[in-house]
Amino acid sequence: MKIDFMAWETEVWIEGTREFLDVLSAAITDAEPREKAALERFARANDLEPEDYHSELEDLEHKFRHWLPRLSAYSVVILLHSVIETQLLAYAGRLKRVRRLALSVSDLKGKGLTAAKLYIIKAAGVEISNDLGWQELGNLQDLRNIIVHRRGRQGSSRDAVETVERLLRQYTDDLSLTDDVNPAERELEITFRLCRYFLEQAGAFFKRLCRAAGFQETAWKR
Repeated sequence: MKIDFMAWETEVWIEGTREFLDVLSAAITDAEPREKAALERFARANDLEPEDYHSELEDLEHKFRHWLPRLSAYSVVILLHSVIETQLLAYAGRLKRVRRLALSVSDLKGKGLTAAKLYIIKAAGVEISNDLGWQELGNLQDLRNIIVHRRGRQGSSRDAVETVERLLRQYTDDLSLTDDVNPAERELEITFRLCRYFLEQAGAFFKRLCRAAGFQETAWKR
């Protein structure tokens, strides 16, 4: 039995992120009815006025149906992007060692996914430039940048608006914007289903990368 520790590390982090997402989703689903029941008991015990009860109920529903899912999805996008970037740079480093290349990723313009992609294709000669996974990883990076740099808001610049509109068209059923009188302040809402889709895409992409580079695709090999 042969183990490839880089493949193992990639699989573990992607699977760990998936489990993190599953726990968040289950916790939100389980907690909402429990907190509703607690609110009802409090309302009865304290003779809460109907309008006060409904106001509290609206706040609770908004928390569980908007805020918590949104922030949970944001955290998963950021975490997954970090995993992908770290592992992609690690594989670029392995290619440098295995093929005894003088050039390093740090010698190229750009950073993160962009630099690693350029290095793997141009410097190491691993032909995955037509891999559709690159587009999905790029979209994930766009979402991450919107979350990190604009707190998930659409923004007002032409490039920002065009990026958000493109993503909305591509993921019609899983990506939306909140309502706001100022379009620039509208915030992205990302479904857990889209997060799972990106997790699947990331796992499949790294297997194809390993295959193209001549590395072991999975952690364990007989």
